[in-house]
Amino acid sequence: MKRILIIVLSLLVLTGCYDYVELNELSIITMITIDKSDNKYNISFEILNDEKENEDKSKMKSTIVTGSGNSIAQAIANTTKSTPKRSYFGHLKVLAISKEVARDDLKEIIDYFLRSPSIRNEFYLVITEKNSSLLLANRQLVVSDVISSMLKENKYNHNITSNNIFEDILIDIFEKGKDATIPVIDNNEDEIVISGTALLSDLKMTKILSPKDSSILNILINDSSNNLFTYKCPNNNGNISLSIFDSQNNIQIEKNNVIIELKIKAEIEEYNCKKNLKESSTFKEYNRYYAKQIEKDMKKLYSNLKANNADTLGIGRLIYIKKRKYKRNDWLSYKPIIKVNLKINKEGLIYEVNNGN
Repeated sequence: MKRILIIVLSLLVLTGCYDYVELNELSIITMITIDKSDNKYNISFEILNDEKENEDKSKMKSTIVTGSGNSIAQAIANTTKSTPKRSYFGHLKVLAISKEVARDDLKEIIDYFLRSPSIRNEFYLVITEKNSSLLLANRQLVVSDVISSMLKENKYNHNITSNNIFEDILIDIFEKGKDATIPVIDNNEDEIVISGTALLSDLKMTKILSPKDSSILNILINDSSNNLFTYKCPNNNGNISLSIFDSQNNIQIEKNNVIIELKIKAEIEEYNCKKNLKESSTFKEYNRYYAKQIEKDMKKLYSNLKANNADTLGIGRLIYIKKRKYKRNDWLSYKPIIKVNLKINKEGLIYEVNNGN
């Protein structure tokens, strides 16, 4: 028994040393960007390096290598030749593609990364407003860490887009009667920001939603938390900011109608209107008034989805469940009826404080 235990412990120790040596012989690729010009794909890799700062500390930095080719496979293979060590994709965190590539070549990209045995489907796929390689211009940052952290925390920061990993996007893409969405990011004065959500129709990007429309979409798909909306006061004098902290939706198919009912709870984060918030009549008026404003925004978004043939809400799937028949464009003929029940929570009030008292 003692001899067996010694053998097992020896194998564990030796395996650990082997893995450590292997990692030091790899170029760990944490981010890939894809752009296109002159009918060629331009690829950039962000490679994570462990550089010794002194004997006791190590500072994580990234290096960038580039390459190009006539196909995705050829471009990635050519870029791999420029890596200082053997390329390792097992820790890929972010795949960023430009909006031009997303419009024309999304199917080819998804097909390549879906089939690649060396890449796990647990990375973030994002679309960039500008050339995606510009994200890697700041070599002082590990950009893949910045983007992945930003998307993870998105639901706590006004919930502008989805934070689905590649695998989740694939599920939406291949599910009958539903279209996927992809987060959109931008370089804004050297700062990386979430700038909206890209709508897909089948396997093509059709439109990029604004941050406001992206937040409204998140409410419709029941993925809302900390959504912030600013509206004019009923008399158009001043603004009110509503933070939606909870929502529940119910989407049903009735005859040729899509019935969307939402229960929304919100807090007032900022208030510049003239009416007294201490009066219950003010809240009754505001609940009715801003429920209509939110309904109007949601109807506009729904029209936007129809115009781009993007069944992001999965209406086609609901029609199939209800009627056991499915055609790609059937959902377009269904009329949306949207009803919003808004409750503004008094506990979220901000009262004006007179510093002179």
